[in-house]
This record gives sequence, structure tokens and C-alpha cells, in this order.
Amino acid sequence: MEKIIKLLIEKIEKIKKNQNRAIIFWEDLKGENIEFLEEINITGLNVVVHNHKNQFKLKKLIELDKPKEDFLIYRIEEMKDNENWLLDIEKYSDSFSPDTIALLIDELDVKDELKDSFRNYEKFFLNQKRKASFEKFYYRDISEKEMFLSILAVLFKLNSRSFNDIMKAIIILVVTEEDKFYVELQKYNLKERFISLIRSEFGIDLEKCNSEVFIRKLILAQFAYKLNNKYFLDLEELNKNNCYITMDYLLKDKEVKSAISKYLEDIEDSHEIKNILENLTMEELLHIGTFEITDKIIIRKILEMTEEINPNYDLLINYIKIRKSEITNYEKYISYYRVLETALEFLGITKNLKMQFIHAKRVIEAYVDKFYKIDTLYRKFYVSFEKISDNEQYMTLRDKIEIQYNNNYNRILSEEWESHLDEEFSMNHKILGVLNQWDFYNSEIAEYPRKKNKIFVIISDALRYEAGIELAELLAQESPEKSRIEKDYMLASVPSITSVCMSALLPNEGIRYDKGNITIKGISTKGSLNREKILKEKISDSIIISSSDIMRLSREEMIEITKGKYVVYIYHDTIDAIGDNKKTEDKVFDAVETAVEELKNLVLSLNSKAKANNIYITADHGFLYQRTELKEYDKLNKFQMDILEQGKRYIISEEDVQEEGLKKIEMKPLFKQENLKAYIPLRNLRIKQQGGGSKFVHGGISIQELLVPLIRFKSLKNEIEKKSKVELELLNSSKIISNNFINLSFLQTEKVDTLNKVFRRKVIIGLYDGDEPISDEKIVVLDSTGTTIRERQFDVVLNIKNKKYELYRKYTLKITDLEDDEVINSIDFDIRFNNF
Repeated sequence: MEKIIKLLIEKIEKIKKNQNRAIIFWEDLKGENIEFLEEINITGLNVVVHNHKNQFKLKKLIELDKPKEDFLIYRIEEMKDNENWLLDIEKYSDSFSPDTIALLIDELDVKDELKDSFRNYEKFFLNQKRKASFEKFYYRDISEKEMFLSILAVLFKLNSRSFNDIMKAIIILVVTEEDKFYVELQKYNLKERFISLIRSEFGIDLEKCNSEVFIRKLILAQFAYKLNNKYFLDLEELNKNNCYITMDYLLKDKEVKSAISKYLEDIEDSHEIKNILENLTMEELLHIGTFEITDKIIIRKILEMTEEINPNYDLLINYIKIRKSEITNYEKYISYYRVLETALEFLGITKNLKMQFIHAKRVIEAYVDKFYKIDTLYRKFYVSFEKISDNEQYMTLRDKIEIQYNNNYNRILSEEWESHLDEEFSMNHKILGVLNQWDFYNSEIAEYPRKKNKIFVIISDALRYEAGIELAELLAQESPEKSRIEKDYMLASVPSITSVCMSALLPNEGIRYDKGNITIKGISTKGSLNREKILKEKISDSIIISSSDIMRLSREEMIEITKGKYVVYIYHDTIDAIGDNKKTEDKVFDAVETAVEELKNLVLSLNSKAKANNIYITADHGFLYQRTELKEYDKLNKFQMDILEQGKRYIISEEDVQEEGLKKIEMKPLFKQENLKAYIPLRNLRIKQQGGGSKFVHGGISIQELLVPLIRFKSLKNEIEKKSKVELELLNSSKIISNNFINLSFLQTEKVDTLNKVFRRKVIIGLYDGDEPISDEKIVVLDSTGTTIRERQFDVVLNIKNKKYELYRKYTLKITDLEDDEVINSIDFDIRFNNF
């Protein structure tokens, strides 16, 4: 009774917020609560019993005697409208009933049109836990469909009443426990309404088919939707549009995909899906994601197109970008697509390659602006290529890349580069405006200890320029906003070998060479201990440590070991250690990937743990690498000189000779007290010698060997370089949708510029009614670095659900950042079809 009184008080208060008095009718035809009426003692409330005999008296009491007071009118007799003297009063009054469902209806202030639905599902609401969960979804203007979906969401323990999420739970359950699913529906009187829901959404009658047939029909209808009625005419009665949109969502889910995999495989065989797909155009294939065989066919067809006489690489790259938005199976085949994408970008950038420059500095400028990307793409191709176990189908493409890389790009680049390495370079190693490695310490490092500032210098063996740029971009993405990343470069020493170049990076006054042994002020430069002695000769408050040793330290240990040290040299050796070994040289590109990740972690760790505010990252030298074995005619031998030291890309001698295939470079700029010459094979030729591999080499003067990265990481005291992601703008002027699909045009408003902290963005685009999707959802990666508007424009086609749409209601196009889970733009649309 206490609950009844509490509910009555709440009801009276609610009524009197908008009215002067509360008149409440309580019909209890069985008279179950008449004995409790006397317990209802609410201030200002008149409690009266309504029967056939006292109607006139009550009407007079309510309307004339007490026209401003509150009444609870308790009725125990059934009255027809023509017998009810209080009917006119009842029409503008409220009702009350204390049974469970009535109390819930009253508590939730349910609209009249939904009261019967609540009563129909009374068994569901008898459980307090289910009732409480339902109330989290409920709001005053909830529709009948939303109410039913909320009940299903509670039943399947979901946090969302989204139709797609409910379908996910249902499909997973019916595949594993079909009987349990229908028992649950029957138990709470939900089965009939569920059958009706499926019929209205998909046109599938569950009374005429079991769950397996239902799922098969959904799969086939989703597939058939994109075929323009070419096949499966027996599915015409289905709402293929809705089947497509729902299954498009579900097939992206790994749990659902796993649950229905046996159906997908069986349908693929029984309905000869492969034959159907083979007869489709590429434009049709790109938007079909139902079966895995689709991606296999797309990949094969793109491969075939690369073998045509004059392939359109931009078109083929665009095919892959389109496929990324149809991600049903894309993730499974991502390595295959990445091989294709990097290969196509490589072939596109090297197509009709022309290199004509007026001097060496222009070659460097062109390399750091564009051509370094060719080396990166070549590397990335092989990283993805090695991840595919069945890469035989890519061998023709691989051979094409090898020919283009070695015979065209590398040959043309090296010839153009060497043609501008004039006498000034041969004698002095100088290129106007380019920092030489032997000046690194004096030009870049010396000022820090002079000003009592700490500097960390990371030297990564064989980190060539293109890999350094990748590192700089990673650091820009993951470093704090109060930091700045600057990219630069310098020329390594000649020959570009570890012993010479590591020595050049130290304070190198008094450097000497004696048959392969290099000393600075009488101290050998071999090994970290000796190099630390040399460094301490210049700056006593200095230290040298390996990257592996410092990364093992805790925050406190890192601070302690670098305490009071103004110069900290850190040596890192991942790339050279792998590349210089014949057994592992083909893993060198994987080593580069590992090295870049290690160096990124090292920099961020030094910054956060050791409070390193100034960090330089550079290399001793770069390297040349080609995957295919070199021919014998690419190897030089039999030289007419006394050789002090020799490698696959260099000879050191004191003799002054002219040798065919070799370029002579004076070593006096670094070793001033010696009369040494370095003889370097032209282009990408090697010197023949026993032992070691010949694919990975360094020591020469190719731009990939000589140009090393110089990356400066600086913490900012009073500045913040805010990170941002590229923005997206809808170009469509009309905001009216008049049929079951809409073609949307977008512009990525700015180019991706990682080093300036303008980053790519991954978004999902869809049309929604509130939070409920009413279209398929397309994923787009905004990663264009194009400088023109045309390069940054793209189209997205959304398929709209086939249902009744309210005229003049606003439906919202939402663009959501997938990584931040944030809606970055929402635009209202009118839907002008299937209106009510």
C-alpha cells in the first residue's frame, strides 16, 4: 500500500505542475483494494467511491461543492459510456491502476498508443532487473518499434538498441542455439512481433523458413543487391536494400563472420559465386564484399592490368582505395593489397622518369623532395611481399619492379648524380650548402656544452635518408605537443664505411689512417670505450652508451647515468648488423622497420625518462640494396694498384691511378696528414671479393649511401605546436535524398603534412536517424599529400534503407573519426521518398 500511496502522490504532483487540481479515476472492478482506501491519507485529496447509485451526488461534489479540490475516484462497477454521469469529467482527468504493468505504465508516463504493447509484454516486465535495464532505453516519445528493440536489447544483454547490434546478437545465437532463441521469445510473448519485424525489414517470413534459411537469404540478398537483378530472381520479393545495409554492417564484424562462415562457404560453392563474379566489371566487383572470393578476383585482375602495355597506375591505385571502404574482407587481404598498392605507387612515380639537373645540389634537393620516396616504396614493397606465403602470383610484378628500380631509377639517378660530382667534390668532398659529416660535431654539437646545455646524439648504423624521414614522421605523430621535429641531411664521408664515418662524427682534429686503423689524437676509434675517450678529450662531461643498454634502464637509472653529462652519444646497430651478413642480408628491409620503431621508442623514452630536451638522430652512412642477385658483369676485379683496404664498394690506396669503372676521390679533406685516395665503383657496380653478400653494400658515393638523415628533436619551453588532423568538407549543394542511394562528393581541405603535425584521419561516413544507421557505412582514409584540390577530392556512395521516412524530418549525415570515436561533422538531409 505504501507504494500505491507514493505513486499517487507523484502522480498528483505531476498533474498539478500543469493544472490547478488533480482528478484521478481508479477502476478496480474486482474490488481488490477497497479495504485499503481508508489508508490513503494524502493532504488535500478527497477519496470517493463511484457506483451507479451515487453519481449525481459525486458530480455535484466535484463540480459545485469542491470545484478546486483534488479527487481520487475509485470505481468498482463496470459502467458503459451512456450510464456514466462522470464521463465528461473522466475525459479530461487521469487514470490510475496499481497492478504491476499499470504501475509501470503510470510510472513511465506511457503514451496511450503504447499502453497495449506494454500490457502485451507483461511477463517481460515482471522481472525487476529487466525492468530497470529497459528504463535505461526508455523516453516519453519512444516509438513502438524502439520499445520492442529495447526489449530485445535487454533480453540479449546489449548496451545498444541499435537494430544492427540486435541482429548481430540474434544471428550469433540462432547459429549456435536456435531453440533457446525462440524459447526466449515465446516465453515473453515476443515471437509474433519479432516475426513481424523481420518481415517488415527484410521481406522474409520466418513462419515459412528456419533460421538457417533466413541467414542464407540475408547473405544472398545482400550479394544480389549489387548485381542489378542479373541473378537470383527468386529473391525479388525480399527487401534487398535493407538486407544489404544490415549485412554490410554484420559482415564487418569478426564474431558474425566466424559464426556464419560455414554458410558463406557453402553458398559460394552451391551458387557458383565465382562464375558470377568473373563476369562482372571491375567497377561492379569493387563494391561487393559478401564473399572472400571477390578479393581474390580483384587482386588477380589488378595484377593482370599491371601487365598491360600502358597501365593506368592511378586508376589501379584508386581501385584499391575504393576497396578499402568496402572492408568486409579487406583486412584479411591487407598484405596482398599493400603489396599491390606500394608496387603501383612505385611504378607510377618511376614511369617516364626524367632526371636532368644543372649541379649536384639540385640532385640532392630533388632526392629529398621526391626521389627518396622511390627507395621507401621499394623497401615497403618487399616488407609486404615477404608477409605473403603464396606470393608466386606476384613474381611477374616483382620482376617488373626490379627492372625499373635497378636498370632505370638507380642507374639514371647514379649516372646523373655522378656526372655532377665535379673536381671540387673529388678533391674536397664539398657541395655548396650541404653539411659535411666531419663538420657535424663543431657545427651542430659543440655549442651545447659551451652553453652548459645537454645534448643527446643517437647514431644509427646504416640508417639511410629515406628511413630517417619515416622516423621523423613517426616522431611527429607520437611526440608531445611541446616538441618540434626538424628534418635535415648531411653528406657522409668517403668511403662511406662504418670505421671512417663513425670517426668523422666524433671531434676529429688529429685524425689519422694507418692501413685500416683510424686514430684521433693517438686513440683508436674502434669500439665505444675508445670513442668515449676521444669524446672526453674534447668534453670531459660526456658519455657513450649503446641503445640497448640505455633502454634497459629505469627512469631513475637513466637520469643518474646521464647526470652532469653535457654530451651523450648513443650507438644503435640494427640495420648494418643484419645487412652485412650474407645469410641475413635479404632481411635488411625488415631490419629497417625494426630500427625505425626502436629509434622512435628510444627518443620518446629519453625525452620522458631522462628529460632529454635536445636529441639529434643521424647515421654513419646509408646503403645500397637490391633483391635480385647481381650479374658477374656488375662486379669489378683485377686492379693495377697497391690496395690498403678494400670492400665491395670501395678501395683505399695511396697510389694515383686511373682505373676503368672506378671514380677517384681524395681522402685528404678528412685525413689531412695522409695522401689517401678512395676508388669507388661507378653507378651501382660492386667490387668482386670473397665472403659476405653483395646485395646490401655501402662504402660508395651513391646518394643512398652518402646522404644521411639529420633529425633534430627539441622540447619547447613556452610554445605548443598543436597537432591536428586533416579536415573534410562536403561539396554537395543539395541536401535532399530522392532515392535509395546518394552520391556524396568530399574534399580533404588540406594535405597531410606530418612533420608540421597535420596528420591523416580515418573516418566512417553514414546516414543516421538519431543514433540508428539508415545507410551502409563507408570507411575512408584521408591521407592525401596532394597539393591540388583535384588530388584531394573523392566520392562516396551511400545506400539508403528502404523504409517509411517522415516528410520534413531531418536525417543526419555523420562523419566520425574512427580513432578518436568523435563525430567531426554532421549535416542534415531531407529524404523525399517513401514519405508519410
